[in-house]
Amino acid sequence: MTRQRASAADRAALDDWIKQLAQIGDGLTLDDFRLHNIHSTEQAERRVRRILYYSGGIFMLTLLAELIDAPKLIGVPMLWCGTWAMALGGLGAVASVFVTVLKLAPQDVPQKPEQLEVVGRIFLGCLFSLIFALVVIPSELKGFLSFIVNEAKAPPASGAKLLLPFLCGYSIPLVLGLLGKAIQAVEITLGFDGRGGTQRLRRPRRPGSLA
Repeated sequence: MTRQRASAADRAALDDWIKQLAQIGDGLTLDDFRLHNIHSTEQAERRVRRILYYSGGIFMLTLLAELIDAPKLIGVPMLWCGTWAMALGGLGAVASVFVTVLKLAPQDVPQKPEQLEVVGRIFLGCLFSLIFALVVIPSELKGFLSFIVNEAKAPPASGAKLLLPFLCGYSIPLVLGLLGKAIQAVEITLGFDGRGGTQRLRRPRRPGSLA
């Protein structure tokens, strides 16, 4: 079977269609449609899928192991709480990436997460969930651990807070918003105006002057 060579007009029409596709896509160029770039993109997508599958499986197995070995770790509750929070936050980050890949959430422009983005989201999810869990809800996590090992007859009263590690991993903008609010509160307390870290100076009142 002979391979028919494309004419100059066909090539020009193809280039025109590719340019239109590049305008529709987010940051696409003509090089994105070359065969070697398509092949490298497929390899990157396979690596991202492997990272999601393996990390999601590891986090779920970690949560199951934490539930099974909870009686053995009752003597070191902070270790159990930290590991539980990191696994739950990492699982939230994996779920967030899956929601993006499967297009379950409305998006203006379809996005394909890259390897660095996926690894970064998982790392930040574990980090933020660990920090917020150990600082904000340590007593709730300890109460949940006591409930698992049958030392407490009733679950923690504020059980909804136990979802905080998962939410920290699932929504990085939520964590950044909370950190921004905390930074603003600290700046107001210390008297900073928030512009370049300069401190707001208060003029001393003169005797007899109006406030």
